Amino acid sequence: MNNKIITRIGLLLLVGTLSSCGYSLRETYDGDAYNSPVFGENYYRHYDASIDPNNANNSIDSTREVNLTTSEQRVAIKYEEASLFDNAIPEDPNDEGKTIGGVKKLRYLEMGAKDDPSQIGTVYGPTKKMASNDEMFSYGYVSKLFDGQMFCNGYYQLSRVQIDEGGFGVVFEKEVSSQAGAYFALNFKAAGNYINEPTKVVAAHKSAIVLHIGFYLRNGKGFDKVNVSYQIDEVPTNGSEGRKGYIFFAFKLDTINIMRCAGISVSYDLLNDAEYTGNPEIEHSLMLYEMLLPKTIWR
Repeated sequence: MNNKIITRIGLLLLVGTLSSCGYSLRETYDGDAYNSPVFGENYYRHYDASIDPNNANNSIDSTREVNLTTSEQRVAIKYEEASLFDNAIPEDPNDEGKTIGGVKKLRYLEMGAKDDPSQIGTVYGPTKKMASNDEMFSYGYVSKLFDGQMFCNGYYQLSRVQIDEGGFGVVFEKEVSSQAGAYFALNFKAAGNYINEPTKVVAAHKSAIVLHIGFYLRNGKGFDKVNVSYQIDEVPTNGSEGRKGYIFFAFKLDTINIMRCAGISVSYDLLNDAEYTGNPEIEHSLMLYEMLLPKTIWR
């Protein structure tokens, strides 16, 4: 058979396979994309056109701003603080792995293989990952945010989604049909890099940011956006690995309606960075490792 015909048949089979598992053509990308030794080539800046703020013809019909405050007791920036709205998270890190009141307290830090079945029911990320919630979270570039790997674990850009302040936004083929008892969580850290001297080490320090999480709710003709913002004054930047090197940002959704949410975006405003601010030789990023919406149902 002609090689061109074989190639075309193979492509058609691939398209059929990708489409059948909810992996649309607009989500396909070069396997080496965003996996470069050059720091600046790994920024993920993609927005699906329907929710792209830079697209004059996007489908966003309205935007509601929600500014969270710590006093509401609905926000966490450390894993143990999220115990207020998830009883599988221990109040005290020393209680990780223990069974208290009949509830197994999940470990935060994991350095094993994310697909190790022994981690389910023991470690937070593999237990709560969105890929177990619905198979659609297993496809596309941002699937690395839903696979249960909450830390770098030596995989560097293969384990993270790296963003600048503009961030990224993705639309899913399903939407939230239940959010009873749900909350949002994001495990991340920050990094700076010398543009012209990539081997030069940026000292460990803290960044101050305003983090923005956008939820895009279908309304029959387009989307109503709910933009949730929160200021975090001490984001670990170029720090070491371990629980102190990451932010576990979480907030309850009890007073924030995300019913019919079919898209999510993440962006930020950099308020201050001792190394980066005013230094054009350094580029700044957030490195996102895992995003979770426990107890949401998607249909």
